[in-house]
Amino acid sequence: EINISNQKFYIINIISRKQKCSDCSKCSKVMVDSVTGLNNRNYWELINNGSIFYPYNSKDFTLIIIDIDNLKEINDNFGHLAGDEAIKIVGESIKRNIRKEDLGVRYGGDEFIILLFNQDKRTAKTVIERIRKEINDLSLKQEINIQISAGAAYYNSTKRNMGDLIRMADRDLYREKQMKKLRDELNKKVANGSKGINNEETLKGSGRLDELITKYLKEEN
Repeated sequence: EINISNQKFYIINIISRKQKCSDCSKCSKVMVDSVTGLNNRNYWELINNGSIFYPYNSKDFTLIIIDIDNLKEINDNFGHLAGDEAIKIVGESIKRNIRKEDLGVRYGGDEFIILLFNQDKRTAKTVIERIRKEINDLSLKQEINIQISAGAAYYNSTKRNMGDLIRMADRDLYREKQMKKLRDELNKKVANGSKGINNEETLKGSGRLDELITKYLKEEN
């Protein structure tokens, strides 16, 4: 409500609860990432601040964060065009492995966010593994080695808000990165100090190291 010359005027802002930017040609350029075709951070911020009501009528969903582990290495060794191709491959893999009602976002740089509606964390893990396989298949064709880490968190409207959910998924992603780092370090130590070990023994040793790392991380968290 505003007053001009002692007269009242009203401004009404109407927002559709089923607005989806990809269906709107006017907003697609600023709300859709040009490299991947996913929604971008501008669109995500509109969801986050309530300007767009998304998810539509879903009380439960799972948020996934995906990060490209070696994008800098790809850029440094093969150039930024190869880096863009890696980002495109990850985006394409996400689009191929989520439903139409789900949401894929390129949050920025090498980080992606996915919302899976009416899906629990166990289902999210399955989706992540499908995305990993798709990335591997597509990257082999382009001769680019792309490694990702992922974290997931389940949302229940009675217990969590979006900020909590992102932090939980981010912690999950960080645990995976730490596990990879520890595994690589331990495998190097095994390789350097065990020249006489055969392939079968090496595989058994590596598997045992994975079990110990997973147990350690669970105890720490």
